Amino acid sequence: MFGSLTPTIANFNITGTQTLLSGSNYFWLAYDVTAGATNGNLLDGECVSITVGSPQTPTVTMPSGSRTIVGPMAGNYNVGAAQTFPNFATITEAVSNLNSGCLCCRYGYFVGCYLQCRYRESFPLTINEITGASATNTISIKASYWCYICHFWFINFFHFILNGADYVTINGTNSATVNSCCPLPVSATRDLTITNTNTGTSSAVVWVQTTAGANAATNNQVINCNLVGSGVTQTLFGVGSGSATISTSSLGTSNNNNSFINNNISGVQYGIYSQGASLATKNTGTIINQNIISTSANTKGGIWVGFEDAPTISCNSVSNIAQTSSPDVFGITLGMGTSVSATTSAGNEVTNASVTNNIIGSVVNSGTFSAVGIAVASATSGTTLIANNMISGVAANGTSGDFSAGIILGGGTV
Repeated sequence: MFGSLTPTIANFNITGTQTLLSGSNYFWLAYDVTAGATNGNLLDGECVSITVGSPQTPTVTMPSGSRTIVGPMAGNYNVGAAQTFPNFATITEAVSNLNSGCLCCRYGYFVGCYLQCRYRESFPLTINEITGASATNTISIKASYWCYICHFWFINFFHFILNGADYVTINGTNSATVNSCCPLPVSATRDLTITNTNTGTSSAVVWVQTTAGANAATNNQVINCNLVGSGVTQTLFGVGSGSATISTSSLGTSNNNNSFINNNISGVQYGIYSQGASLATKNTGTIINQNIISTSANTKGGIWVGFEDAPTISCNSVSNIAQTSSPDVFGITLGMGTSVSATTSAGNEVTNASVTNNIIGSVVNSGTFSAVGIAVASATSGTTLIANNMISGVAANGTSGDFSAGIILGGGTV
């Protein structure tokens, strides 16, 4: 180290001795920030002179850029074009700030109604694991109460990614209504629309993933949103949970206690997807309730889960599932996926599921493949409840090995 001191607001000199080498020699000005520094203050510096035998003026005396002091985040923050620190002009800026810090208590973004709440974000909004996040210290992205409806467009390849993140809630309502399935369905308003406009076939509108280093994403919620893909032959999932690779074979590791509730999903190949890692390492506590997957015609499938223990799938509305060729189509599948066959019932085992009060209509494959309302792969343990579901309009023109069924049970204790 050449030298150090405690600076003041005035100009200061750092003295020391350094043997210079032939060619270019670089000196870096670094700083430590005390624990009591004021949030929002800027850190910046310039070097106006350096003495090498005699005073010399650097080619660049004042490099561009600065750093804002940001401590642990707490409380509510607004997002909108007119917002300034400690609030945020874009959700991209807010997420970047969140990823670089930590939490000391509950933390929320309220998306304001500036510029009609229409934000265009051009790259993935990835929320990583945040230090301090817990059941008490949660993170929420929520439509503001004064905004009638908000829109995010994602004009590159992705969407929201919860990358090993925990206790994150994306909540699209600006009402105080609490979602309830029974005795009568009660649903909050959906005042936030998230749209993925990329035409690729391996993306989702919202994706919850285990990191490449096997850090699970747990206790997250995607609720009360309109999730819109780029088309039923393009965006793969409305909302899904798996590994860092988005596909119909994506397997997450212990992505537990995630909830997808009261979303209206359209313009995607499959509505909702969640799969654990293996027979021995299933996801647990997944809740999929009160979602609408019927807005777009010719969707391939509604709700797809595999390698899950004790998922709850209730009060969903699934319809307009239709294909004229491969793959097999379904309203709700527990482990079978798109492999519905008269010769095998094996799949990615789901145990102790509760599938109740769902409405499934118009599930059709007019080609030579299968169509099912509810499909359950064979299981070697547990008890699955399937009750009070309304299923209609399931039809297939299957050839040998393919068929149509309202409910197909693959065996085991059901």
